[in-house]
Amino acid sequence: MRMINYDYSLNYWTKLFEYLYEKGINIHHTSYEYESFHLYTEVLKEFYKNNPTKKIKQIIKISSPDFDDLNFDENQMNERISFYKDKLILKKIYALQWMWRSDISSDKKRINNYNSSSVKIKNYIFSLKKNNQINYFYCFPYTTAFASRIINEDFIDGLVVYRNPYETDYEKHVDSLEAKLKNCIAIRPFLAGDALRGSDDHNCASLIKYAFNKKSVKGVVVSISKHNQVDEIIKSQLEFNV
Repeated sequence: MRMINYDYSLNYWTKLFEYLYEKGINIHHTSYEYESFHLYTEVLKEFYKNNPTKKIKQIIKISSPDFDDLNFDENQMNERISFYKDKLILKKIYALQWMWRSDISSDKKRINNYNSSSVKIKNYIFSLKKNNQINYFYCFPYTTAFASRIINEDFIDGLVVYRNPYETDYEKHVDSLEAKLKNCIAIRPFLAGDALRGSDDHNCASLIKYAFNKKSVKGVVVSISKHNQVDEIIKSQLEFNV
């Protein structure tokens, strides 16, 4: 979400949201940590003002514990979920992209701390689903060790991981998700743009195809700021599915 980097009008972004929706792209990836979050919410309001019957689904980044914390906090999660539902005009959240942050420099410490809270987290997530607060619960693991620990949890619907030709640490996990009937959401397909710079080996189409080339991958998160980018990405996916 890099909307703030462009000097485009509210109307421009609203029309882009409408174009995305018309093309079948109705799931957005959102976080209040993004600098563009406030602008995004203003565009969203305008979109719904113009299109009251249309609904955009949201994959929302949410963490507990944060980097400076050690323990999972239900109250903190509830506050953030309520905040997102209010700001994004939601009755129900499509998916949470949850992160156990804490001290990511120590897998052993991080996993031990998670283990002590795993039952509490499981019960909390099942209660969110039972109470119709969320549809899906994904984990962004930060490390392969944490991914290996979390992937078998029955309250986890899948993983959110980097997926491009240069960041391949999670390939065995992406394969494992298919066998477990779980899903993957791929992020950074363009390596934050670096994979498209100065290379004859990769372009938008080839990188989107790469990101989708495993059956467990059900979605790829990309940043879009222009209508022609929408067309290019859709064309890439259609060519891959042929």
